[in-house]
Amino acid sequence: PEVAEIPRSLDCSTQDFRFHIEMLCEHGIASHFMQVLLAACGDSSSTLGHNGGVIGIPLLRDVYLAAIRPSLDNMIAHHCSNWVLQSAISGACGIGNSSHIIEQTQTDSAAASTAPAVSDGGGLFRLMCGDLLPKVGDMLLYGRAGVVYRLIDGCGRLRHGERDLVRVLGQVCLYLSIYLSIY
Repeated sequence: PEVAEIPRSLDCSTQDFRFHIEMLCEHGIASHFMQVLLAACGDSSSTLGHNGGVIGIPLLRDVYLAAIRPSLDNMIAHHCSNWVLQSAISGACGIGNSSHIIEQTQTDSAAASTAPAVSDGGGLFRLMCGDLLPKVGDMLLYGRAGVVYRLIDGCGRLRHGERDLVRVLGQVCLYLSIYLSIY
């Protein structure tokens, strides 16, 4: 089983660690700190992400396993936490700071498809996909298209889960069309 190392190294229980991370993610200002921290984990130009994510990806992995993964439903529904989830997905893809994604995409769109995944970021993204794909309908129901966008972007960049994502989006569209035809 996957175990997060951070709570153990901080000498606190996993429940306490999860509680504190959840509080940070749900706070209007502290959630911005979490967004920057998690995005920096996968950003190869940041201190956390340097050397192929040697420090950042394990940190992101531990935060995801100990705090984010058990709280996915709450994070998707919460108006602040869903932004943190978007940053975690971006960090796992090696995208890094989400504020420069548009500029980066315009300048290196050809290089992005051939760029290697950051350290274990590809494995972490696969894990996130497995957890998040079944929740795409809920994300769209809550108006969290940004999280779905990050999944689409990550699937395209890392060439993983594209078919599953299209299948899930097709199912959501089918259910939506049935719902709209009834009402």
